Amino acid sequence: MSKIKFMAAGASIVDADQTPLDGVVDHVEAFLYLGCHVMPDAQSSFDVSRRVAAASGAFCTLRESVFDSDDFSIAIKRIVYGVTFLAVLLYGSWSWTVRQRDFHRLEYFHLQCVRSILKLNRGRQIEEHISSLQIREI
Repeated sequence: MSKIKFMAAGASIVDADQTPLDGVVDHVEAFLYLGCHVMPDAQSSFDVSRRVAAASGAFCTLRESVFDSDDFSIAIKRIVYGVTFLAVLLYGSWSWTVRQRDFHRLEYFHLQCVRSILKLNRGRQIEEHISSLQIREI
């Protein structure tokens, strides 16, 4: 019983509802489930920020040796990117309630990395009229 906690989600609760079983079960504002923070308002912004930071670190680790290297084809870089980087970025996403803002943040970060792999900076993309859709197709 000492490990059991409860969190109210959705409608607000009153103080009397926060002490079920004569105070044996504690009320928490959020909890960690399979590495993801579960919040009463179903926000996932915290987890999205954490995963973007972790994925950024993973990408930087492989950037020089793999993604910036001319020794590997785009096909190999794509496989490495999908297997390592996307796994880190999207870990725990099955439990997220992704808002539009979070989705755009994930998509922007993903496109930044793909542009980096393709050695295509934002200025060149605009200059050559390459759309984000074309980048996704590549």
